[in-house]
Amino acid sequence: KIPHFPYLERTDLTSNFYVLGIGLDIPAGSEAQLSITYARDNVVRFGPSGAVVDLFTQKQPGVSATPVHTVIRYPPSWTAGLEEQASGEGGQDFIANAGQLEYNMVLDRDILTRIRFMKEQ
Repeated sequence: KIPHFPYLERTDLTSNFYVLGIGLDIPAGSEAQLSITYARDNVVRFGPSGAVVDLFTQKQPGVSATPVHTVIRYPPSWTAGLEEQASGEGGQDFIANAGQLEYNMVLDRDILTRIRFMKEQ
């Protein structure tokens, strides 16, 4: 059966790893904007060196570079910092405020963004 667009698919790969897939039809020569709000179901687990959350953004094959704006909200008693990107060069401009990390990037390849959270003592 062919899915009707738009549609959302969420796959639980493990208890700590989810895949979100969004299918939508954009006619040739036109543009569209997609906004996603996602809240984690499971608790972020902290160790002595904090907690790490990976955000993998996959580029659609055959599509030119696409601007992406990401906002990650977290409790204001936490701090967040960008770890070295596992997928190559940077190119992201991060803005950190209490309880929020915001960045813009041009998606011209698959990008893995790793964020380390720490709780204030």
